[in-house]
Amino acid sequence: MISKMEKAESNQKDVDDFLPDSVAIRRCHEYNKEALKAAIEKCVGLIGGFRELIGNAKKILLKPNLLSASKPELAVTTHPVFIESVIEIIKKATPAGISITIADSPGVSTPHTKENLEKLYRQCGLSYLGNIERVNLNLDPGYMEVCSNCSPSAAAFRFSRVVPTTPVVDEALVEQVCQRVRALADRATLKASAQ
Repeated sequence: MISKMEKAESNQKDVDDFLPDSVAIRRCHEYNKEALKAAIEKCVGLIGGFRELIGNAKKILLKPNLLSASKPELAVTTHPVFIESVIEIIKKATPAGISITIADSPGVSTPHTKENLEKLYRQCGLSYLGNIERVNLNLDPGYMEVCSNCSPSAAAFRFSRVVPTTPVVDEALVEQVCQRVRALADRATLKASAQ
């Protein structure tokens, strides 16, 4: 029988394998698709490139930031041209037949219903992305809740049910990632408050 410590160590290795050791940032001054594609390809190329990161996956989940149903020019959500650029790059870099799902759990001001998700995609200017071959907009309002015991004061994370449960992304792994993210956020908060 595997002890909790052994399972945690195994999960930590999965988290370490799953999260890149590097972060890359590139500047792009406009939401011009060709300029964005060039900047995104250069940026992701610095950490191995899309083909390396995606491997043999048949399904991809793109998780934009869809905080609220806001027009793209307000810069509250991920811009549709950015998402479209990433889709085109992924399709170019991977074997034919890959399926891409766009999904997010919008902010608390948007109750999770199919109608609200449709409204969110429409108002954020994303509806047209669902017309691209092998691209789906998630309309499933269901979710799974994880990481409820990360700390006594922490609320649970809710993940869209569209997130696959696989050996790479399982509840224990997600919980480990949540703990690392919370630890990084706590350190950033402490650093900011010390300044």
